[in-house]
Amino acid sequence: MNIGDTVSFGVTATSINQLNYQWLKDGIGLPNATNAILALTDVQPPFVGNYSAVITSFGGSVTSSVPH
Repeated sequence: MNIGDTVSFGVTATSINQLNYQWLKDGIGLPNATNAILALTDVQPPFVGNYSAVITSFGGSVTSSVPH
């Protein structure tokens, strides 16, 4: 990846109930990042970090692993 590129992350989950998504950067929730796919455009140095997603449903929640 280079400065100025676009990058996207995605998670996949299934449930008979509605799923809710919240993307995190370094463990902190990103505003308005509530879809299964997170797209970052014009990537700059402050975007560097560990990204994960919390997926919640009626039955509980799960957090994705941080890729290394």
